[in-house]
Amino acid sequence: MSTPGGVDLMMLASTAGGAAGYEVERSLRFDASATSYLKRYPEVAGDRRTFTWSGWVKRANLGTAQSIFTAGTNASTEYDTIEFATTDQIYIYSYTSGFVYDLRTTQVFRDPAAWYHIVLTIDTNNATAGDRVRLYVNGVEVDDFSTNSPPSQGASSAYWNTTETHYIGYSISRFPADDYLADVHFVDGLALAASDFGEFDSATGVWKPKAYTFNTNPNKRTTWSGSSSVTGGSISGATYVFV
Repeated sequence: MSTPGGVDLMMLASTAGGAAGYEVERSLRFDASATSYLKRYPEVAGDRRTFTWSGWVKRANLGTAQSIFTAGTNASTEYDTIEFATTDQIYIYSYTSGFVYDLRTTQVFRDPAAWYHIVLTIDTNNATAGDRVRLYVNGVEVDDFSTNSPPSQGASSAYWNTTETHYIGYSISRFPADDYLADVHFVDGLALAASDFGEFDSATGVWKPKAYTFNTNPNKRTTWSGSSSVTGGSISGATYVFV
């Protein structure tokens, strides 16, 4: 894998992951001072009611708002996001003329040495309101939210899985990431769990990544960058950055 736009590629140490036969070998370094990010323009819309995002995140700066994965049209409010808030809580919401859903963890995430495995599952068709937005961190489902406003049954996310621009590490001129990201998946149409992407080591009890098995034929090996230059901090020129 090449190093696009000066972004450092780092090894995800085996102590942070790597179940038998599987090890995440590299990550991307997102530098807020350089406003580095990845973006993609989906050609067709996907399922706005059911999808899953998974990735390993290592924080490089605390106490600032930092986007992990977003999509939308307006820098002020019109977007969907999973991000770290200035309070170091994980903040998830979908907003257009009002909130489709709005959740903020009570727990804070302030260990810059740790790799956090974050899995966000959206399934608004679920009959149980509390199961329509599910968040897992290091294999454990988060069930304590300081703000907890789930979507109505069958509601569509405002921008995720539309043809609007999707960003990794950025949010439409706001909240550039300052972290490392590795082993990122965005799975359309499936409500998955953390156990689809990781497992506890039976000997140490440590949560580790495992290879995700594609049951269908998703848009694998999508290029999230489309040219050989860096424009406005957008990382480009790297074929198959996220696989």
